[in-house]
Amino acid sequence: MNAKIGTYVGLFLASLCTLMYEILITRIFSATMWYHFAFMALSLVMFGLTLGSLLVFSKPKVFTEERAAEHMAASIFLLGSSIVVSFCCYLPVRFLPTLPTFNGILAVNLYLAFTMLYIYSVFAMPFVAGGVCICLALTKFPKQTSQLYAADLIGAALGCPLVIVLLNAVDIATAVFSVAALCCVGALVCSLQLPAKKYKFLSAAASLLFVGAAVTQFVNFTSNSSCLRLIYTKGIESHPIFEKWSALSCVRVTKPDTDAIWSWGINPDVVSRHLPFLMVDNDSSNGTLLHSFNGDFSKVDFLKMDITNFAHYLRPQSNVLVIGVGGGRDILSSLVFNDKSVVGVEVNPGMLYLLTNKYGDYTGHLDRYPSVKLVNDEARSYVTRAGTKFGIIEASLIDSFAATAAGAFAQTENSLYTVEGWKVFLDHLTDNGVITFSRPYTPVSSNEIYRLLALACEALRKDGVSEPTTHVLLIGNHFPGFAIGAGRAATLLVSKAPFSVADLKLADQISAKLGFEVIFSSEKCTDPIFKTLASSKTPVQFFDSYKVNLEPPTDDCPFFFNLLSPRHLFENALWTNQGYSQNSGQGLGALTVPLLVMFNLILITTVLTGLCILLPLWLVVDKKTIAGTLPLIGYFSCIGLGFMFVEVSQMQALTIFLGNPTYGLSVVLFTLLLSGGTGSFATKAIKEDQLKKVGTILFLILLISLAVFAFLLQPITQSFIASEAPIRILLCTALLSVPGFFMGMAFPIGMRLAQNRAPQSAPWLWGINGATSVCASVIAAFISLNWGIHLAFWTGIGIYCLAFVFFLKCK
Repeated sequence: MNAKIGTYVGLFLASLCTLMYEILITRIFSATMWYHFAFMALSLVMFGLTLGSLLVFSKPKVFTEERAAEHMAASIFLLGSSIVVSFCCYLPVRFLPTLPTFNGILAVNLYLAFTMLYIYSVFAMPFVAGGVCICLALTKFPKQTSQLYAADLIGAALGCPLVIVLLNAVDIATAVFSVAALCCVGALVCSLQLPAKKYKFLSAAASLLFVGAAVTQFVNFTSNSSCLRLIYTKGIESHPIFEKWSALSCVRVTKPDTDAIWSWGINPDVVSRHLPFLMVDNDSSNGTLLHSFNGDFSKVDFLKMDITNFAHYLRPQSNVLVIGVGGGRDILSSLVFNDKSVVGVEVNPGMLYLLTNKYGDYTGHLDRYPSVKLVNDEARSYVTRAGTKFGIIEASLIDSFAATAAGAFAQTENSLYTVEGWKVFLDHLTDNGVITFSRPYTPVSSNEIYRLLALACEALRKDGVSEPTTHVLLIGNHFPGFAIGAGRAATLLVSKAPFSVADLKLADQISAKLGFEVIFSSEKCTDPIFKTLASSKTPVQFFDSYKVNLEPPTDDCPFFFNLLSPRHLFENALWTNQGYSQNSGQGLGALTVPLLVMFNLILITTVLTGLCILLPLWLVVDKKTIAGTLPLIGYFSCIGLGFMFVEVSQMQALTIFLGNPTYGLSVVLFTLLLSGGTGSFATKAIKEDQLKKVGTILFLILLISLAVFAFLLQPITQSFIASEAPIRILLCTALLSVPGFFMGMAFPIGMRLAQNRAPQSAPWLWGINGATSVCASVIAAFISLNWGIHLAFWTGIGIYCLAFVFFLKCK
């Protein structure tokens, strides 16, 4: 049976909308739950697609080749309709992001369990329909498998930039209606080739309905009168006065009940001071403030008492670089200290929109001061390209608890916390310039500060400093509480040149005046671990023996907030909370969550993958239909695993090079899917009697291209690290396109072999490929997290080698 043009268009739009909704779900989960649950979206999508393929496999008498076009039109319509249904069903859900409790064994939170089951069921619905559509297209039209798989991949590829454009323009609900409308257009086009009119009518009606809903929602949202909002965020009912979505985050503005000054690091003596402010959050966490400012600096002079601004006393009248502008507090601080200039670099365009546009009048239009420059960029990337040097490079509590709790998956600031990143910062300081980073700190919760100091000292050693102790200064506050909340903070100052005697004396004087304490310097040490970390030689033995992971992160393993390693899974202390709580002296608390989440995800996805392989064997009555397919099972499993290992590892690696996590995601997905689609299309020229011979040659070229890519990536990216963003994007696209082209050939060649050997097993093999991709996405992230991105990529190459062995055994 031959596929018509409507089949191609329908598959193209179904794949495009499937990927767009997948990315929208990650944004929904990130805003309403913690970041590590956003990562769950990938496994949810692949699981739904796999169920769809298994449905086709288990009902061969229903899903026949003769009715394939009809069933495709129906499944695309159901995909579009269920996108809206799943989103609306999720709106009233109140997800309580409670952390696991430990009483010898992990206590099960039944509410959380049922909520997760509901969420999984609701959001799996559209992807089951999508799985049916894609599986039918790739298995019921054997003569056009290469072309159809190309349409599938290219559609998904174009969904990457399209969803980013859409999210940057509208709110999440409008985006959902828009994707559903586009999907129903695909169902309409697919149904035009059918004699029956019902699919044409339903698809056309749904398309018009969803377009109208999208327009109405957008109008209501811009006027702040929409009822289709994500009400519960992180389990808390939220009623923002302003909300803006983007591909990077959801920025919400709320008006607090108090105007008492809030800060992690200001002496309680200023608690009685009041200044109106608005609270801003990113994805319902990472709060920052928009201070009301009318140009009167006397009303904001309390900023001189903040521990995060300590560097301004030691290096007055500096050219300052602020990493993470947020609500403009650090920019305002620089103006209060009368610095020469201040450049604020903010990765989130939504934040800059609030500060310079929506609430520009409220905050005093800090961007209009002659000495201020605000830039929408990733800080490390900007500094690398900067032609000037700075007296102060400042980052003040830019990472939230949400990012910390999801240290396995959150990457926005992680590229800032690597040895290579700090080497860049040191290279762009003036002769006596300083880097200043502030993080939460208490004597019983000090691991972040330990690792930050270890990172700074290793960067100094790489910069040729033989005695890092003389180049670092650590200031802490020791007062008990604050105007809102309670906690403590520490500020680490790292100087290009050794701190002078005068610097240390001034630090003591300012600390005494403001109620701070010098907790480590070349002349003072309140904790012997500080001295060990700052010793002249890298304390390798100390890192190996210490309870948690304090080794300085590198670009190959840029997960600063991941303080645990796989060995902790086998320690009773982790499961009983002994030695890991905030009051234990180790101070991990919620930082145990990433390891446990990934461990559970690996278990779940492995079990699901096994069921996807074994359950169909039990359901199939005629076992002869799948006899002799073991090499094909191994082949499709391996290409699913290998593709995902390459994809996930390069998303992580190229995020650092491209300077933006959104670029890392979209560029890698777009390039691999587009080039893979092109490669798939090229396989149509292979004749059936030459399939094995030509496939063997192409697979060898694939392995060689992956190995060459692995060896060339680092030297090439290092050579172009200072280039403008468009050049770096084009370079990544060019580098990835070659292996991506040959990776795209593996599936259609294997599917053609399967259709020749065991045609009824084709849907099952497609499902196996999807199921192993689910498993691989988690395992690849786990390997990168603990042993490095490089190892994850080479693991993918090794799996492709195994796939080649299975290919050779296929008859």
